[in-house]
Amino acid sequence: GLYTANPKHDPSAHHVPYVTTITDAIKNSAGDANTAHTLSTGGMKTKITAAEMAQNSGCQTVIARGTVTNPIGSLIRGAKHTLIASGTTAHNAYKSWIASTLTCSGIITVDNGAEQALYNGRSLLPTGIIKITGDFTKGDAVQVVTADGTEIARGLTNYNTTDSQKIMGKNSKHIITILGYAGEDELIHRNNMVVHS
Repeated sequence: GLYTANPKHDPSAHHVPYVTTITDAIKNSAGDANTAHTLSTGGMKTKITAAEMAQNSGCQTVIARGTVTNPIGSLIRGAKHTLIASGTTAHNAYKSWIASTLTCSGIITVDNGAEQALYNGRSLLPTGIIKITGDFTKGDAVQVVTADGTEIARGLTNYNTTDSQKIMGKNSKHIITILGYAGEDELIHRNNMVVHS
C-alpha cells in the first residue's frame, strides 16, 4: 500500500489506508521503482499516476502487495492495502470518456440556433444541422462544429452518415416519412454529448 514515505528508508513512515484526493504531497512522497526487485514494474509514483487516471475516470483503485499467492483473496481476508476513492460520478466519467477518449468518425456542422440550443443544455436536432462529413454509424462519436469550423461539442450519434444527411435541416416530425422508420427525434441526445464551455 501507500506510505507517507518509503518505509525501508524512513522508520517514521506510516501506512495510508484510504485516499480521497491525490495531492501533490502524495505524489512527492512516492518513491522511484525498486529496480533490485525482479518483479518490479514501476515505483509508487507509477502506481499513483495510474490511480489518478482511474480516479478521474470514476474508478476506485486498490494498491496492494501483488507478490503473494492469490492477492485478491488476501485483500478479502483483510491484507494491508490502500484504497483510492473515485474522483467523479459515473455520469461524469461517461462524459469524460466521450470528450477525451473516443475517436470521432465524422463532423456535424450546425447553425447559430443549434449552437445556442446546445449551450442551453438541449439535444442536437436535425433541423439545426447544415453540413455532415465523415463516415459513421449509429453510436459513433462525432464532432459538432460551427460554420467557421470551431468545435463546440462531441457526442454519440443516433444515426449513420447516410440517414443523417437525409434528415439534416428537417424537422424531427418528418423523420419517419424521410427514413421510413421512427427513429430518435435527436441526432445526438444531450445525455450522450459533451458541450465545450
